[in-house]
Amino acid sequence: MMKEQTIHNLHKARTAHVRTLNTVKLLVSGLNVDESQFKLGQTETAFGKWFHEEAMLFSTGNSRIHLEAIETLLLQLHDHFTKIYKIYFANNSGGIMGLFGKKNRPSDAEKELAKRLYDEMIAFSDELKQKLRIFESQLSSMPEEKFAQTAYIPIETPASEPEEEDDAQYHFGARGH
Repeated sequence: MMKEQTIHNLHKARTAHVRTLNTVKLLVSGLNVDESQFKLGQTETAFGKWFHEEAMLFSTGNSRIHLEAIETLLLQLHDHFTKIYKIYFANNSGGIMGLFGKKNRPSDAEKELAKRLYDEMIAFSDELKQKLRIFESQLSSMPEEKFAQTAYIPIETPASEPEEEDDAQYHFGARGH
């Protein structure tokens, strides 16, 4: 069950990555895309969460090399996305025109740069999907026992009682006692 769920989560992460890339394509193609559809933090995206919370648990075995390659590709994709995001959204509310709700449009040169960055993102994405297929086959071939040892199971920690403050204790800082 844990193996099947992890592979299912990998498929969901791959789908989320493709959706994000398609949204970037719409943006670069000149369509109006709401800024709120994008997550700027690498670990805020569905793919980033999956990668850092679940996939990295398997980085100690044979999958380490592929996970390192996936991480490199993920960083490159995020870098390119950040540059595209700045082109389309960083200038939106600057200056006095921003007070009147007018948005600055990217220049033709900026649009061309965004298209080139997007084309590079497509190449990175293709490579990423290939690495994900290899990682998926490694997960599928992993014995259930080894899988169970590697899988993350959150442990609930009991809430500790708050410590009582000792007024005689020395306090560090500019206004310590």
